[in-house]
Amino acid sequence: MNKKVVNGWCFCLFLQLLFLNVSHASNLFFTWQKDLFLEKEQKYRAKVLLDSVQKLLVLRWTLYKNNGLVIHLHYDGFNHQAILYKDYQRAGFSLTLGENLKPNPKLHIFFKNFDDKKAHLRLFLEEVGASIVEESPKDSEKGE
Repeated sequence: MNKKVVNGWCFCLFLQLLFLNVSHASNLFFTWQKDLFLEKEQKYRAKVLLDSVQKLLVLRWTLYKNNGLVIHLHYDGFNHQAILYKDYQRAGFSLTLGENLKPNPKLHIFFKNFDDKKAHLRLFLEEVGASIVEESPKDSEKGE
């Protein structure tokens, strides 16, 4: 077989696989999203419904230093802490909401901006199986 024909077939196969992977990667399914503006120590509370069980999610931030935002997240009895930056590689934090559920629903938190002593965060729920049934940013509650 001619070497040019073989190279042509390999290139076509490579392009098909590339387009298949790109189209699959772009099919993230967000069932819910929210833009959130929080002051320091202001709490955002949400009840997450997973398989007929409600779990409390509490999110707050405590420090903005050297362009990094320290967030604290309490979910399902566990505390999580992360430092988020506005650059692409370090702007997000993901939390699996239900280990035993298929598909695995996840909460994604992205740091968008810091302005006027408020942090702008964008929250997403990925996949089906989880929903937000009640939410409230507690403006008057600080600390605790």
